[in-house]
Amino acid sequence: AYIPTITAWSRQAVFKGDKPDLLDDNSKEANLFVDYWLKHGASAFQIDFKKFSVNEPLSLDTISNDTTILGLVCNDLDDIMHGSILGNNQLKTSTEQWIEKSNIVKKIVELKTKGFQVYITADHGNIEATGLKNLSLKEKVGTLSRGKRHLHFTNETLMENFISQNASLELGKKGLSIYLKKQEAFTTENSQVITHGGSHLWEVIIPFISINE
Repeated sequence: AYIPTITAWSRQAVFKGDKPDLLDDNSKEANLFVDYWLKHGASAFQIDFKKFSVNEPLSLDTISNDTTILGLVCNDLDDIMHGSILGNNQLKTSTEQWIEKSNIVKKIVELKTKGFQVYITADHGNIEATGLKNLSLKEKVGTLSRGKRHLHFTNETLMENFISQNASLELGKKGLSIYLKKQEAFTTENSQVITHGGSHLWEVIIPFISINE
């Protein structure tokens, strides 16, 4: 995954096939996906991109027979991860429940039946982190976006001020963003939280699965 492992950048990278635009979010990922394949010889009518969830299931009937390249996004597991306040055990149980309720295995079989080679990956991983502290309003001034493990600032002066005022933290820096390197989070001290946005191994290393016969 791209570091820092925030959704906006890591998802861009997945569908763009290149480094993300650090000043952009992931709202253009469908266009980035189409542009990538057009540049690699596909025709527009062959490419499709869809989002699905437990509440809005994927219907393969909506996929044209002309489609040979299909990008699919499901945000359910990210939502489940951010809602797991009881740690990894809760996340594991919730993930197993999602697999059953989403019928994801059935959908994969249907995609294979339609002739697709299916690849499964993720934009980033996650860790069980320990809270350092809640950020004050003063520390959050000038941040365009913020998570429990990263802050993205409007300018370099504000970013450097934050770094100097938090010299005890092991921070990484990318563009106008800072991120936590250790298994820590900007949340209530000593609390446990499942999150992402830093550079820990389990945030960066993601699965890449090829579903073969």
